[in-house]
Amino acid sequence: MAKLDTIKQKVIKKLMEEPDTRNSDTLLYFTLLRDTYKEMQEGERNVPYGFEDDFLRDLWALIKKAPDKSTVVRIRRYIQHDELLFLPTQRDVIEKRVKNQSDLLRWLKEQ
Repeated sequence: MAKLDTIKQKVIKKLMEEPDTRNSDTLLYFTLLRDTYKEMQEGERNVPYGFEDDFLRDLWALIKKAPDKSTVVRIRRYIQHDELLFLPTQRDVIEKRVKNQSDLLRWLKEQ
């Protein structure tokens, strides 16, 4: 549970400091990847930079080290839906999420 608490704190920090992350799980995940990359120690990165293979190795190391995207999304949903904190800032995002939820519930009932 401590790992989820840590991820939750990171998600809250991003939602608070970068309001655009409230509207996009992709942006939220990218900012967490970016921050995790900056925190990586020199030995965890493959240098010199500028070569595709090195970048791909770094990307793979980053994906393995960073919080899982689906976990980030679930925690963001919990914060916004259950705790009613850091709600989306754009009306169209709210409307899209409501529609997607409605569509999913309708689809589940048909199964």
